[in-house]
Amino acid sequence: MNENNLRDMKGRAVNRRGYLIDETVGCIINKNNLNLMFKIDELDDDGDIPMPYKFERYNFNPHEIMGNFEYDTKSLKPIILKNK
Repeated sequence: MNENNLRDMKGRAVNRRGYLIDETVGCIINKNNLNLMFKIDELDDDGDIPMPYKFERYNFNPHEIMGNFEYDTKSLKPIILKNK
């Protein structure tokens, strides 16, 4: 699926946007655990990830987010609920 044979510094297949991909089908996979993140039909024509992930791609890693949160009605900031 990777017709240009693009590779990262570790020799793993990447698409033209630089995302790590599964070589056989072209799906974007997580660089840490190689789990599927986006199916090939979810990507745009240029191989980029869908919104809102494209907009926020440098600001957070959704795999590092754990727990529940709600928004404070006055400040509109998230309230992190901590538990054991």
